[in-house]
Amino acid sequence: MELLVAPGAGLDAGRVSFLTPPDRVFQVIAVRDIGRIVAGVFGAPDRYAGRTFDIAGDAIAGRGLAEQLTRAAGRPIEYSRLTASLPAQDEALGRLAALFEDGRLAGHADLDALRAEFPSLLRFDDWLAGPGAPLLAAALAPAVR
Repeated sequence: MELLVAPGAGLDAGRVSFLTPPDRVFQVIAVRDIGRIVAGVFGAPDRYAGRTFDIAGDAIAGRGLAEQLTRAAGRPIEYSRLTASLPAQDEALGRLAALFEDGRLAGHADLDALRAEFPSLLRFDDWLAGPGAPLLAAALAPAVR
């Protein structure tokens, strides 16, 4: 979630861009929730030994991301997919874009099962209203040049 409100990503100009088309759903998670899951796993090794599972806190498409950011920011935020030229110019970004395109990085976590096991997982809108609020405010601030 923190990645989506990084300073310099364009929120100050009323836009957010990411690697997926506007209608493709991808999963996100707050850094805080990663820590809580890890603490829960290390705190109950007998319960989790030998298990693997994907983690996420929410699933959202680009259009939904823009809608939630618009509500939280109190001003319009538009979503656009990163232009094809950016991943072509940066090898790592190109690999990430390809992994999102074929669905491998879109996320496959079972959100209902995760919420049953870790009930404090944040949805993106709750994160924006809580721990993400100061990050969003910083990302919305005009860029200093």
